[in-house]
Amino acid sequence: MSIDVENYFECEEGQAKLYKLRNASGFGADISDFGGVVVSLFAPDITGKLIDVVLGYDDPENYIDNVSYLGALIGRCAGRIFTSKFSIDGKEYTVSQNAPEASLHGGNKGFSHHLYKSETYETPEGVVLKLTRTSPDGEEGYPGALELEVLYTVTNDNALKIEYRATTDAPTVVNLTNHSYFNLNGTGCNSIKDHQMHVNANTYTPSSENLKPTGEIVSVQGTVLDLTQSKMMKESLDELSEGFDHNYMLNDECRNLKVPAAIVSSLSTGIMMQTFTTEPAIQVYTAFCLGDSKLGKHGIRNAQFSAFCLETQHPPDSPNNPSFPSVILRPGEEYKQTTMYNFSIK
Repeated sequence: MSIDVENYFECEEGQAKLYKLRNASGFGADISDFGGVVVSLFAPDITGKLIDVVLGYDDPENYIDNVSYLGALIGRCAGRIFTSKFSIDGKEYTVSQNAPEASLHGGNKGFSHHLYKSETYETPEGVVLKLTRTSPDGEEGYPGALELEVLYTVTNDNALKIEYRATTDAPTVVNLTNHSYFNLNGTGCNSIKDHQMHVNANTYTPSSENLKPTGEIVSVQGTVLDLTQSKMMKESLDELSEGFDHNYMLNDECRNLKVPAAIVSSLSTGIMMQTFTTEPAIQVYTAFCLGDSKLGKHGIRNAQFSAFCLETQHPPDSPNNPSFPSVILRPGEEYKQTTMYNFSIK
């Protein structure tokens, strides 16, 4: 196991660093203390060659803007809050609007665009990067000072585990996730059509214009969104003109970190990624809006449908939909969330 650190870039909050975490076999992740960004994630393919399976930028300063949230920690509330308003205990709060009719991924400067305090150490499970930060009361309009801790562990058995913890001094909403864009063929391969995907979810939350949830939870059976059996991405993307940007309600049995919430594999590299989570939902997104104007890794522009995201979270607009699991956190309570991306060969 190893942990290396280097200066990455300067931002308005100070010097950002890049932490390189590796296990004994070479599997590992490069993670920045700016935005908690997973810059690179190296997994072995069927030949044993290590492949970087997440999109990103060669120029570190591109993460300062990072409008597509590549690899980033998302908060205080992942997804969209429509009308940019919500109420807690009868009191209405207005948060910053940065999307049509909504506040998206925490607002104008969410958790994805801040510098964190950092610490590294080893455990019997693997090597760990701990990031901490206080989100002050009123930041982006959210009530309460939020104490945040995120642990990234590169495990001995080739998984990236992300553990989130948060406490507050006033009632607030919390919904955290990671926004890594995966391509199991490696960066520079601008298609995921040879990927197979399975999502352990019998239901999803339909949406209307601008991806606003209707508040319903309906069956995927008989629809193109049915991923209860493994399905080629080419088949799905040929049917969905804008690809996936859908929230699935996970089946109860896969919220204990024992049964995978999603399984994706590449026919080209043989890499299989199993996603485990304690969260009730997962946003499946296939990068329709990516089309990045900035150069990605290896001087290649990140393209539409060049990656997939599996954002483990509560459903979008949960603060305004009582039919969805609550995202309200109160003083004396602790927010906890764990997600694992486990890599092997199919």
